[in-house]
Amino acid sequence: AGRTLLEADLLMKVHVASLVHPDSAPGAAFWSALYSRVSPAAKKLCLSFRTWLVPQHGAVMEAGGRALLLNASLGVMLEAEYVQQGRGHKAAASHVFAGCDDDAVRDGLLATRIYQQALLPVLAREINTHPQYE
Repeated sequence: AGRTLLEADLLMKVHVASLVHPDSAPGAAFWSALYSRVSPAAKKLCLSFRTWLVPQHGAVMEAGGRALLLNASLGVMLEAEYVQQGRGHKAAASHVFAGCDDDAVRDGLLATRIYQQALLPVLAREINTHPQYE
């Protein structure tokens, strides 16, 4: 199960890159929404798209001395959410805002909210329905 989760996590990282790319429909919508709301004077955006793949639920069945995971679903969350839930080390997410002024932090938090609303639901749906993740 651990190896499968790592493989799915790597695949997800490639998937995130394609989703956030401005040439994809979700990526174009994300960047358009972001740049329409960020200060035009912004010289730096402090943000991270570091996305975590997390198990949600599943059923375990024993057969022939082996445990089988059935009907498992996966969730996705940004690293900052993961840390806020006490799952990760606080220093892991604090690097995102290191060296950022207040405006850059504000814009970064806005970008995070837009990412959560526009891209994470698409990613979660695809991870749980696309054959590549089976």
